[in-house]
Amino acid sequence: MSQVITRNLIAGLTFDVITDQGYLSNPYRLIIYFDPTNPRGFSEGDQVYPKTRTSSAVEARAKYYLPYRAALSASYRYFSDTWGIRANTTELTYTQPVSNVWILEGRFRYYSQGHATFYSDLFPFAGAQNFESRDKELAASKNNTVGGKLTYTFLPDGWKMFKRGTATLDISRIQFKYGDFRDIKDFAGTSEVDAPLYRFNATVFQIYLSMYF
Repeated sequence: MSQVITRNLIAGLTFDVITDQGYLSNPYRLIIYFDPTNPRGFSEGDQVYPKTRTSSAVEARAKYYLPYRAALSASYRYFSDTWGIRANTTELTYTQPVSNVWILEGRFRYYSQGHATFYSDLFPFAGAQNFESRDKELAASKNNTVGGKLTYTFLPDGWKMFKRGTATLDISRIQFKYGDFRDIKDFAGTSEVDAPLYRFNATVFQIYLSMYF
């Protein structure tokens, strides 16, 4: 649903519901559980996931047109699912056209989530729960994204079946931090605080060409 609020402000609301059924676990992930008989202090086991997952998300967004041909956009999204994950996403974007040829865009995005009810970094013993996971995608985490995009518009008069074209360079810097997922390479196995919390940074480059008809 979208609504024009004023001459310069438009707002929208989106609601999604998704249900998945089948084999939902990651076959490349294993759980670890405390095992005093193992020299490492822990042993590994297979993940066990529920066979269904239903998620819902609601997003509110707004875009405001600034008097110097720029636009400011803001959005907030709340996500929840039957696995116990609750997530919040906030994003702010600024768009500035230049000379009807270039479009500059800067953005900031903040995301946070809680862990699934059957997730654990270290289980107390084998078979501690009916469902068990150590997939970092189900762990508590936060990430910040700062990005910029430069778009060049060409073929203003069109060409054959195309009305116009754009070439885009998009660069994002993402910082990932996990609240209860630890780096197993440094894990001694005697307690959950033996290893540092896992984190990493990523720089994402995208270059693409778009043709409109």
